[in-house]
Amino acid sequence: MVKYLTSLKQIDDVTSPYNLFKYSVRSELTRKYYERRIIKFFDFIGFYAGSSIEKRCNLFARKVKNNSNWATINIIRFLQYEKAVVENARSFFFEASRHINFG
Repeated sequence: MVKYLTSLKQIDDVTSPYNLFKYSVRSELTRKYYERRIIKFFDFIGFYAGSSIEKRCNLFARKVKNNSNWATINIIRFLQYEKAVVENARSFFFEASRHINFG
């Protein structure tokens, strides 16, 4: 038997930012990967630590509507951090390979 949405609350739940994301990604493996990345981002900016991913996504979307500049700044900070991590790892492996090859 098909169940229909009968209340505004049910409609809001289905169209929440998290659920729109969840239902838009077909592969569960891909969705889990994206969720890990967004959790890492939320942890980095200290956004509602300890809350569920669904709550964090929905609150983030609401906050972005009110203050997109805040979101832009935090996304850029996170990307700079991630870039630095990659560059540091690359430098480490480059130096390690120099010591191994040239003793």
